[in-house]
Amino acid sequence: MTEDVIVRKNFELLEEFHRYGFEHPEIFDQIPKDAQLIILPENDPELLAANEQIVEKCKREERSYAVFRMRMPERSVPKLVEAA
Repeated sequence: MTEDVIVRKNFELLEEFHRYGFEHPEIFDQIPKDAQLIILPENDPELLAANEQIVEKCKREERSYAVFRMRMPERSVPKLVEAA
């Protein structure tokens, strides 16, 4: 998986996380100040492995982080039903 794909998919996860956070703002209270937010996608093994490496790097460097698990958002593909 290329770095560009990893970044794009992590942005998708972050967008979904923020969407959830707007409805449940208390989730942001669980993230330590200045922590790196790392989301482990349950349904994308390649991105999961890449993000687990980020967790390990934070541990090695003794950096603050918060890890959440969630599913990658499912994309809905619009299908034209009718046009006039």
